[in-house]
Amino acid sequence: MPRINISDLEMAEQKSTSKPVPVEDQQAVIEQLQKQLQKLEKQLQFEKDRNLALNTLIDICEEQGIRIRKKSGVKR
Repeated sequence: MPRINISDLEMAEQKSTSKPVPVEDQQAVIEQLQKQLQKLEKQLQFEKDRNLALNTLIDICEEQGIRIRKKSGVKR
């Protein structure tokens, strides 16, 4: 027998008793979600650039003879 969470029951009740949301409120939610998406995309691009910069730094250090990355393989 599957277990039912209380939150699942609450969500089911809300769906059955919820009233239609006005179009203006839906537009506000859509705009808010679009802003959040833009913010997250900007953060993702920043982290990609940061990752590239750090990997480039490690590559330069290794060219100079400084070992930073671990060797892959089995130790004995």
